[in-house]
Amino acid sequence: MSYSFKKIESITEKQKRDILTLARSNAEFIGVYVVNSDSPFYPYISALEHARTRYYLEWLESTGVEKTHLIIAENVEQEIIGYLLYNCDASHTKDVSICSTVVAEQYRNKKVLTEMLELLKSESDSIVLTCFKDKVELYKKFGFKLLSHSETQIAMIFGNYSGKGEIYGVDDEVIKREVRYIKDDIKKKLGLSFNHHDEIFRSKQMNECNKAEKYFSNQRKKGRR
Repeated sequence: MSYSFKKIESITEKQKRDILTLARSNAEFIGVYVVNSDSPFYPYISALEHARTRYYLEWLESTGVEKTHLIIAENVEQEIIGYLLYNCDASHTKDVSICSTVVAEQYRNKKVLTEMLELLKSESDSIVLTCFKDKVELYKKFGFKLLSHSETQIAMIFGNYSGKGEIYGVDDEVIKREVRYIKDDIKKKLGLSFNHHDEIFRSKQMNECNKAEKYFSNQRKKGRR
């Protein structure tokens, strides 16, 4: 089956809905929180990623420093089966940072991500991304190298970065306030057990932060041998 890949600067309402659906249903892969789809906190994390992606899609039309760019993958029915959102360093626009990328579950392992990354690489001097440690080996296959780590995420880079780090992102506090009502609903639903579930959730994040830090440290040590 053939798929098409293209960079677009504006999207239709249907394309927007398709992308937001992918973001919402894949929150455990594109956010910084470690969460399973059966977690009581998943609706909150899912809403965060939906809101974050919505802002990035709105910024496709911007002419300011926050402007984002989009690569999409479509099947023969012109349904979006994957997307890659990124923005550029204001000081050097060929240095880019991936904001979010998702491939629909039924289209994974079919080189959809490969083609989107290759298209981006053909137009960029460098690409920076962050991912969970279990995705590091995947991105190494595309030529990415370890760069740093932050909380649960490992930062990786492809190419030679020469910009000044002038990359604009969505303010986490803004989207947290926007979807706060969902967390409040979860609190009401869980009742007296909320604090217990919240403690488990926070502990899981801390454990993953420690694992990411240890992983990065071990990988760097191996690289120096």
